[in-house]
This record gives sequence, C-alpha cells and structure tokens, in this order.
Amino acid sequence: MIRQFFYILLFIAVMVRSAFTPFTLLFYTLDKEVFVEYLCVNTAHPELHCEGKCQLKKIGDFYAHEHHEQETKIVYFHIFWIVDDIAAISLNHPFSFVQYSQYFYQEFYTSTSLPLDFKPPIV
Repeated sequence: MIRQFFYILLFIAVMVRSAFTPFTLLFYTLDKEVFVEYLCVNTAHPELHCEGKCQLKKIGDFYAHEHHEQETKIVYFHIFWIVDDIAAISLNHPFSFVQYSQYFYQEFYTSTSLPLDFKPPIV
C-alpha cells in the first residue's frame, strides 16, 4: 500500500513538473489580465506595455537553459560484449594448431570478428 502511494505521488510530481510550462502558456493565453496581475514585474511602469511577456520570456529562458544543460550531459556510446571465441584450425601447416578469434555483437544483431593481435584501446 505504501509502495503504491509512493509510486502515485512520484508520478504526479513528474507530471506536474513536465506540464508546468504548457500550463503557464495556457494561463497566459486564457486570462492575460490575471496573469499580469499575479506575475508581471513591471506593474509600476504601465507605459512599457509588457503585459506579462517579460515573465513568459524568463520562464522560457529558464527551461531552455535547463534543457540545454541536460542535453550536454548525455553521452552516447556503443557497448560491445564479448560473446564467445571462434576456433580456426589451420591444417595447411606442418604442425596443426588452433587459433582463437573473438567476435562481438553490434547493433541490429550483426557480429564482427576481431583479429588475433587486437589490442583494446587504453582509456
């Protein structure tokens, strides 16, 4: 019961956070006078004819800056997993021996074999 309540509370918090900007724009579109009354900073200077646009710009700049920071933090990289070794038996030499080669799964279920002298990059 407590777990379900926590999930619902977390879901509501995420939805309210993501819907804040559209609700602000809707509030501005539907009732400009009330928006200006509550959120306008330049009520002492009516000659500027701001009508709440400066506050909308501040909100938009804040969210644009926040989303821009999140985009720069995302790093995309490919992960290659070692799946198995492939044995290649050489019968043309006087002494037969087994060579092993590693292969990896890549995107779209393709595989790539690596040469036997492959050295992974040092990070």
